[in-house]
Amino acid sequence: MISSARGCITMLMHYQFTEQRKETEKSGFEGFIRDKYTALPDTRERILATEITASWKYQYESISSIPQKTLYFTERYLSVKKALADTFYGPPKEGVYSPSVQSTLYHMAKTVLNGFPDIEAVQLKMPNIHFLPVNLSNKDNAIVKFEDDVYLPTDEPHGSIEATLSRFWSKM
Repeated sequence: MISSARGCITMLMHYQFTEQRKETEKSGFEGFIRDKYTALPDTRERILATEITASWKYQYESISSIPQKTLYFTERYLSVKKALADTFYGPPKEGVYSPSVQSTLYHMAKTVLNGFPDIEAVQLKMPNIHFLPVNLSNKDNAIVKFEDDVYLPTDEPHGSIEATLSRFWSKM
């Protein structure tokens, strides 16, 4: 999408992919603000699964300031996509610990802003996709234990997590 306002040209790019990091040793939910309504305990072991939607915005002063290099925005799109995925997963052999989806979202957007000076703002949407443990019982009604737990993806409960990081302070 390209628009023009106040003498500036704004270009918006959009990317969507589903990523489900189904591991428990590199994902938790801790360090969040607590109040009298908080029911969740801190944990350093939790499944992180989300569907990532990313949009980012370029802003140029004039038509002549838009990069003229052939395939510039295609290359930039692929580079931003790689930066987002690399930040989400971390190094291939070690991964990266995520204390929360919110923290991962922030670090992904920050990586894009730090790595691409012509991008003015990044919006990320990363809803929680919850997996609940499945308890199976045998004929004696005893819980069957597995070497690896069995989890079932659910629609509820869900969390809508999104944020926009920008280089400039909002004038709201």
